[in-house]
Amino acid sequence: MARRSTIQDVADAAGVGKVTVSYIMNGRSAEARISVATRDRVLAVARDLSYRPNAIARSLVSRRTDVIAVVFQYAQFFNAGSTFINELMRGVCEECVRQNLDVILHTRTFSEPSSEAAALMDGRADGVLLLRDANDPLTATIASADFPAVAFFTRPAGDCLPFVDCDNFAGGQIATRHLIENGHRRIG
Repeated sequence: MARRSTIQDVADAAGVGKVTVSYIMNGRSAEARISVATRDRVLAVARDLSYRPNAIARSLVSRRTDVIAVVFQYAQFFNAGSTFINELMRGVCEECVRQNLDVILHTRTFSEPSSEAAALMDGRADGVLLLRDANDPLTATIASADFPAVAFFTRPAGDCLPFVDCDNFAGGQIATRHLIENGHRRIG
């Protein structure tokens, strides 16, 4: 496997500094008053070297990964026949695409909530979507760390996090009313 080109390789080949390459690769050459000729030369060298900016290095500077982690509590949620999970993930992915974000699925298991929270908050994701039980200790641990998180399809104990859920009681009433209005009398 060939060695990946670095920003230093581009800078050396183009005869400029790493900062100049960084400004150009981030689309900020006009702001830094870099000439069009220099910009074009650096872009040509970057293309010739197949240079791609390092996302990890970029996230260290920007303090953003543009990644949202989805955290399920139980592996059985991934039953191949689960239309609920399919629809849930479709909705999450569609909105992340609209927001130009990536989605990662958190699958590791931990014996301690603090270890799991530390792994989720280690910089790999900007926030988490949690599908956990109402009294799950991970939810409380993440909430107490003030890390961006939203619970869904459960209301966290103590309302420690914002949550998204449906009103099953009202939904049941609407469904029952619909059945009664259509002449059904034996509603199970």
